[in-house]
Amino acid sequence: MVVAADDTPGKGKPKGKQYTRSRTGCLTCRQRHQKCDETRPVCGNCLLVQRQCEYPTAVLPLRERRKKFLPGEQQPWTNAATISRAIGPGTSVATRPISMAYRSDALFHYFYDLEDPFDVAPKERRQSLNIATLCFTECAMGNIVASETHLDGLMRFMDLHRPPHATPAESDLDDELANRYVLFSYNFIHGFKSRVEDVLINGSVTKTSQTPSPALVEKLMHEWHKHEVQGLDTRLKALKMIPFFFSELPPNTKFVDVDGTAMAECLATLTATAQLRTQGMDFDDQQMIWQEGAATRLMLAFVGSHIESLSTHGRKASVPNGSRMASSWSGMAAATGLYLHTVLRFWNAGEPIEPRLHRRVLLVLQQDLERSRRTSRPLNDLWFWKAFVGAMSVERQTASPARGVVNEMKGVYEGFVREWSIIIGTTAWEQARAALSRIVWPEVYHSEDMAQELWYRCVS
Repeated sequence: MVVAADDTPGKGKPKGKQYTRSRTGCLTCRQRHQKCDETRPVCGNCLLVQRQCEYPTAVLPLRERRKKFLPGEQQPWTNAATISRAIGPGTSVATRPISMAYRSDALFHYFYDLEDPFDVAPKERRQSLNIATLCFTECAMGNIVASETHLDGLMRFMDLHRPPHATPAESDLDDELANRYVLFSYNFIHGFKSRVEDVLINGSVTKTSQTPSPALVEKLMHEWHKHEVQGLDTRLKALKMIPFFFSELPPNTKFVDVDGTAMAECLATLTATAQLRTQGMDFDDQQMIWQEGAATRLMLAFVGSHIESLSTHGRKASVPNGSRMASSWSGMAAATGLYLHTVLRFWNAGEPIEPRLHRRVLLVLQQDLERSRRTSRPLNDLWFWKAFVGAMSVERQTASPARGVVNEMKGVYEGFVREWSIIIGTTAWEQARAALSRIVWPEVYHSEDMAQELWYRCVS
């Protein structure tokens, strides 16, 4: 059998070993037309013969180079539409009294749930203390609107955790401290607001309807002590003592009566200088009520008497027996603020007291009057002065649209005045006015007719 030469198997040049083309191999192997194992940073061929191994730099394809945005410069997705939905759990337990952003709500949960197991202070007392501290902080920064907002929040918190209709125990330390935070904060804010109002508006610095900026108020605060009698010394003493007001108290702390003489002396000075406000004098004479320094000394007396009222080891009251100015701190502070607002009419810049705050102050004063009535101490001039100031405050508030909040207190305070009249055995306004003057009362009172009418309605 003859086989053709072309059909002979294996005839011709032997074929070399077949390799798959490598597109990502190193440059050295590609130049030598060798199969690269693409091991980085040095491939196996270059490592075997000790050659320099280099890989080509990545180059974007022409299709990618012509794009408007390079890869990675544009997000792979976009929001087609914004969907409004509630963030957080949808249960009724998570309902907030105000709308809060997601981050604020998260911080709220963190603050509310993070509890110190070794903290002996109740949560409600600590939170009321924090809110009261914010009131002072905003005042120190000149932001009156923010301080009033915190004070309003403090009243809402108090109404929730300590309802006005609940009668606390007489020895309840938490309730007494919470009331003191409210009384001290509201007197400080209302006095601060009145001074800013007099300096800025009466001094033609701002218009009546214009709210002063915090920066302007803070600048004025740094100048006040230069014009006030012993202003710097009094402020430094008050700043040194204020931490004692907000410090934690031992569990065996008891509250004792204080001597209200220091507060009454400050009120007497403010009453005398307040007469200049109604005489139409110039701006400098109008500022005498602040430059004399009685308002600042009153704040110092608040803190000092608070410290004196604390008894931790069975210490008795520092007030002498039979003193005519003996009173609880809360009762004296509440009556002082109401006197400055109702009788002198310059606390809180002459504006009405917020109804919830007014009701709380009147309830604190009512508890003080009832406690004093149960003791062996007779109903002296100070007791009548506090009762009549409270009755005047309710009488003035009943003329406002928010009279419904405190209208229920009207009969209570008129009953206090009537009780004093029966015990003393007098129905004459002249004798009642003399008793008020022995504590503090203006010689020329712009609402004399209202006071006289209130007296005769109580004793009739």
